[in-house]
Amino acid sequence: MSVISSSPVTTRYPTGLNTEVLTKADVFVEPDEVIGWVRQYGQFRNDPSFYPGIRAPMPFDLLKPLVSVLLREIRNTYTIPRHLKPRVTGADFSLITTPPTKLDIMQQLPHYDSVYPHHYAVLCYLAKGNHGGTGFFSHKTSGIHQVFDHNEGTYLTTLENELSHHELPNGYPLAQSPLYTLIDATPFNFNTLLVYPGNLLHSALISTSTDIDTSLDTGRLTANVFIRFD
Repeated sequence: MSVISSSPVTTRYPTGLNTEVLTKADVFVEPDEVIGWVRQYGQFRNDPSFYPGIRAPMPFDLLKPLVSVLLREIRNTYTIPRHLKPRVTGADFSLITTPPTKLDIMQQLPHYDSVYPHHYAVLCYLAKGNHGGTGFFSHKTSGIHQVFDHNEGTYLTTLENELSHHELPNGYPLAQSPLYTLIDATPFNFNTLLVYPGNLLHSALISTSTDIDTSLDTGRLTANVFIRFD
């Protein structure tokens, strides 16, 4: 199994977000080895949760060095209290496979992973070719782009009211939306990862012509890891 490269973790401060996004290019020394492992051993299954596609568990001998490289950067960037301990709550390879017409209503909107303030998403792009990146959004009516305990009720109540009066077109979230404003977008660059707080409103910016695909050769393959400090 390939190891993680020594390339630096850099910090971005997207305009309009009240937090940082970490990035690391050239994540894996031999990314094709990672893809080869997924091809040979990955056991993809339909995801029972929110994700509109299939997922296969990430092996521990790949997960451990990846998380180890990121923990210090996450702690320092997001000023996490030292007494809080990290734990991985999810680690999978993922492919988008659900057609736009088969999405449920919440899959057609930007989402957040958790309101817990020390929950972080790690997203690594592992597909070659032209694929849609990741967008961060603000809810137009409430102005909320980061969901906490204290504003979740306002956001959900406002959104529920809007959805009862607006009929959304079937499809994945787009940069142009009647209910949301795209604040920032990160391109899909092969062997590059992002780290961001899980309470940001975000979505994959799916291209229906290139991203909805079960093939490891042409699909939008990503590695998705969730880390929580508590």
